[in-house]
Amino acid sequence: MRKKNRRSVSYNTLPSPHTTSSTETASTSSSSSSSPSLPSAGGLSMPDRFSLRSTKSYTSIPGAPSLSSSAISASASNLDDLSRPRKDFSIQAEEDDDGIDRSAWLQKALRKHPELQNLKERISPVSRAVAFGRTYNAPSTPDSGKEGPKPKGTMIVGEDMYLDKGKILQLIMQHLYHEGLKHSAHVLSGETNTDYMVNELNESRLVTLVRIALRDTERIWDLTVADKSHMDRQGDDDLEEHLNELEMLEEEPLEKDVNIWQEPVTGNITWSDKPQDNEPKSIHSASLNKLVENLTSPANPNMTFLKTFLLTYTTFTTAEKLLHKLIERYHVPQDRKPPNIRPEDWNTTTLMPIRLRVCNVLRKWIEEFEDELSSTRLLRTLKTFLETTLKPDGYVVLAEAMSAALARKMKQREIPPATITEPPPEPKVPRNVFSPSLSLMDINDEELARQLTLMEFETFRAIRPSELLNQVWNKPKQRHRAPNVVKMIRRFNEISNWVATSIVGSEKIRQRVKVMTKFLRLADILRKMNNFNTMVAVVAGINASAVHRLKWTKEEVMKGIWPQFAECERLMSNEGSYKTYRGALFQARPPCLPYLGVYLTDLTFIEDGNPDYVNELINFSKRSLIYTVIAKIQQFQLLPYNFYPIHQIWEYIKRFPSMEEAELYSTSLKIEPRKADRSEIL
Repeated sequence: MRKKNRRSVSYNTLPSPHTTSSTETASTSSSSSSSPSLPSAGGLSMPDRFSLRSTKSYTSIPGAPSLSSSAISASASNLDDLSRPRKDFSIQAEEDDDGIDRSAWLQKALRKHPELQNLKERISPVSRAVAFGRTYNAPSTPDSGKEGPKPKGTMIVGEDMYLDKGKILQLIMQHLYHEGLKHSAHVLSGETNTDYMVNELNESRLVTLVRIALRDTERIWDLTVADKSHMDRQGDDDLEEHLNELEMLEEEPLEKDVNIWQEPVTGNITWSDKPQDNEPKSIHSASLNKLVENLTSPANPNMTFLKTFLLTYTTFTTAEKLLHKLIERYHVPQDRKPPNIRPEDWNTTTLMPIRLRVCNVLRKWIEEFEDELSSTRLLRTLKTFLETTLKPDGYVVLAEAMSAALARKMKQREIPPATITEPPPEPKVPRNVFSPSLSLMDINDEELARQLTLMEFETFRAIRPSELLNQVWNKPKQRHRAPNVVKMIRRFNEISNWVATSIVGSEKIRQRVKVMTKFLRLADILRKMNNFNTMVAVVAGINASAVHRLKWTKEEVMKGIWPQFAECERLMSNEGSYKTYRGALFQARPPCLPYLGVYLTDLTFIEDGNPDYVNELINFSKRSLIYTVIAKIQQFQLLPYNFYPIHQIWEYIKRFPSMEEAELYSTSLKIEPRKADRSEIL
């Protein structure tokens, strides 16, 4: 290996992560298109419906405009010009001992072999970010002075969406100051004729912005290119969610939709047969316009329909489009007024009732579904409507009430505490509750049931309706949308494993009998507390194969306990789709923690067994079935359990022991071998 003779190299000769020209980028893109199995980051393959932009500001430098990760990424290619030699810069190239200048070899090789450039972008996050920036900042196709059509997968942005060289130089100089290289910063300022605005910051903004840009572009890379052969609707949803977080998604062209007031009076809606004469007709299927029209109809206000719509609308439209339709509905066209009716009469009988219904829907939406109103763009549209439309039209009180409710909900995201008037029962605190050696057998059976119930109900009460839609809890790429449902499922499995581990982990049969007896009693106490979810987890642990085979341990458990356990098993029998359990749940008085698995099974059958659309109309009957299940869950979320939490027991429960299934069974065989006599069991 030859030793290099390194001459003085100025800051601007530092190698650029990606120094191909715009023509080289085009070559790279064309090369990537010829390789369908692994497309290039330079030509990110985005879903057709996505048009990207960026407005989100992550950080800023005083005196400079706000900077976004996409702006840094889009501007990264400008660094190439800084790294190229300039006439007014003192550049001395790096040479080997033979005097041959090899500083441009990499660029020449990449230009001659585009497949190397393609590979470089794949293995280097920085190169991918630069390629992303070039694509993102691609110019529009000129056509008679107008912006041309956007190529598929290309992201277009205006001149104000990337950093010019002056801003980049400011970032570099701030970085040099931060690293203590003030002399280098002054040299850079002089050679580039750029005045540096000194800012005493505790971080290098250049490094921070590059990290953010790399993080965001790498996430887009992962969701579009990294595993394109396995991309499906779930992957598209994840990509859309990430782009929404970056505010890089352009609004869908709503103007292509039929205006709600131009929807045909007849058609586009079908009705279900009403089971009884005294019940209102229910919509079977309809277009979005017809649903919103019935939602805001003054003639037939239906609270169940309103709740069903607001709870399930995300399965067939977006919050932005719904708000757009409500605003459309508010603006009643003047040509709808019959000529033989006086304006004041028409305002009283038609215009005002419709507008009030629209306001009532908006108020209900704000008060109960504020999580879906977190988008900055959506909030801006809603606030503009309240200030520039409702108030001038004379609905000042309504507008201010909705504004106050919106502000209150944005500040208070936590679940409000329930009002309980009766004092909780006296806790049965273990004597050694503060001891680090606190064990299972030290905790009273009833108190253990209480603390388990408090912990489980806390998660159950936090479940949002959106977590129960579209089976997101069951889709690996969408489980982040159902954190509390996933937590309850995981906790259920952990408790079941804890029960089996505690029994099998007791080496002596006497100790195993005590532990098994404790859990048998615990299951019965949970049943009497109406905590069916945790009860089923305990029953599942006792019925685990590693525990079920412990013949001699079960023989020595007191006979009077087994009938109580049998009642738990009978209650949760899956015969008749859990008919016995459903009957007991119907008669149960809150507080109650239902078995979540039954509801998830019901929702799965509804989702899989009913189409989303019927003859291109939204299948609202399916949404009504979904609402019925979720409403049952919500009624049990209202009244919590009234017990004192004991922190030390919670900490013990959080760290209980567990074994893998294979280890459980092998340990079970050791403590009670197959065909062993009682005399052989310790």
